[in-house]
This record gives sequence, structure tokens and C-alpha cells, in this order.
Amino acid sequence: MLDLLLANATLPDGRTGMSIAVRDGRIAEVAEGLAAPAGETVDAGGLLVAPPFCDAHFHMDAVLSYG
Repeated sequence: MLDLLLANATLPDGRTGMSIAVRDGRIAEVAEGLAAPAGETVDAGGLLVAPPFCDAHFHMDAVLSYG
């Protein structure tokens, strides 16, 4: 059994109607229209699902130095 099934998601590559299956805190499967028993099922409603964005870019000369 899955921990989480995220259904009806849009992926960054443009695929729609995708399901993302999560088991033990890891993505176990990504497939179109997947139906499987899960502890929690969330309908993404066609919204974009993407990894969190982190911009680690900064300028040392302006952050950690004089002037």
C-alpha cells in the first residue's frame, strides 16, 4: 500500500493527468492515471507539480566583504 497518491498532476515537461505514488517517503512510481490503494489520496486538479526551487546564487563581494 502507498503512503500517498497524488493524482491528476501536471509535470514540468508538460505531461498532464499524471499520478505520483509515494511509499516510505520516496517517489515509487510516476504514471498516467495510476490507481492504487493509498493511505492518503490528493487530487492535484491539474496543477503543476515540481520540486522546490532553491536559488543559492549570491555575490560574495556584496555579502561578506567591505563595501
